[in-house]
This record gives sequence, structure tokens and C-alpha cells, in this order.
Amino acid sequence: MSGCLEAGAWLDAVTAAASEFTATTLDFPLGATVGLRALPLELTGCYVALVGKNHSVQVGLASDPLGCQDLARALFGTDEDLPDSEVNDALGEIANIIAGGVKSRCSEAHAGLSLGLPMAMEGHVRPSDRQTFAHCDVGFGEVPVRLSVLCTGELAAESPASTRGDKFRERLQTKP
Repeated sequence: MSGCLEAGAWLDAVTAAASEFTATTLDFPLGATVGLRALPLELTGCYVALVGKNHSVQVGLASDPLGCQDLARALFGTDEDLPDSEVNDALGEIANIIAGGVKSRCSEAHAGLSLGLPMAMEGHVRPSDRQTFAHCDVGFGEVPVRLSVLCTGELAAESPASTRGDKFRERLQTKP
């Protein structure tokens, strides 16, 4: 396997980075979505690319419009509704911080990864047959969020077609 992480391992790194971000920046726990509203198929969010020599990984987070607004307000420390441009800026900043955390967690197995610029998205991901998509729904406090990774290149060739962050869910289920 030439030191590559499979999509599920990348997703575990994303959830660990998101957990660190929510605890240190938002003062929210990262947890299960039990009791939170369900996320629809069509979401708004942001992806940041981690690009290596033979592969890339898109690290993303998304939520419904109310969740995106809640995340932006929490990041900017306001109770006021924010315009779409500021919500997109907040989502980009959050995605960038999480992607940076993933990069540092995976640097041993993937030296030389470069961090791309945040890219806003609306809708849902449709991976090609040469990509692998993995995701899990979590709660940033009371806000339902979908964390995801999209692997391309040698990473996709070595990963199962889709995974849903089983390691993260197992950790949540074993917590008291």
C-alpha cells in the first residue's frame, strides 16, 4: 500500500481535526447527531484540497442553510444573521483550519502535501469511478455537519468505493 491512507483513515483525521477545532475555537463538543435535525441531501459547504505528487484529497464540511449561519455566527462571535458572503468566508476558514489539522496529522505518511484554497459548494458530491468519497454526520455542538473527504489518484485506487467514518461512530458509541 505504499504508505497511503485509505478514505476511512483520511476521514478519521478529518474528524480528529474537527474535534480539535470545535473544542478550541468554538468551545463546542464534537459529537453524534442524535437529537439533532437530519441533514438533507443538498447542502452548502466548503472544500479545501490537500495536493500531493500522485494524489489529492478534498477535505470538506457542509450543513443546511441554518447550520451554515449558526457556524458563521459562532466563529464571528455574533448573534446577528450574516450575509451569504460572510457565511462563505466563515465556512472557508473552518474548512481551511480543519484541512490544516488533517495535513499535520497525515504528514508522516504523506510528506509534501500542499494546502489549496477553500472552494464553496452547494448541492451534493458525485464522485467519479476514479474517486473515493467518505463522509460522516456529526454535531458541532447543536449544529449538524457533514464532514467528508474525496480522494483522487492513487488514494482512490486503494480505497473502498465509499465509507462513512465507522471508526468515528464507534468512538462515539463507546463514550459514556
